[in-house]
Amino acid sequence: MKVVQKNTLLLFILSFVLLSGCIEQVVGAGKCCQNHPKLGRCLPGQDDSPEKNGKCWNFCISDCEKGGFCKQVGKGHVCHCYC
Repeated sequence: MKVVQKNTLLLFILSFVLLSGCIEQVVGAGKCCQNHPKLGRCLPGQDDSPEKNGKCWNFCISDCEKGGFCKQVGKGHVCHCYC
């Protein structure tokens, strides 16, 4: 292969790898850093516990690296996924 062709191929591969990482972050952004009241009430220590297989934790950890917790909103708690 010519040097120009090798460089072009290398640039294409690097671009693909970088873009695929960015796309993964954007997909998860719909869930991460947000409240999720649709999951219903969130019981701190239970629904946000990885040891207890909590619904909030499981929902968030699938797309958000740090998982989630029960965030107080008004008088109750809702699931919030970490950024």
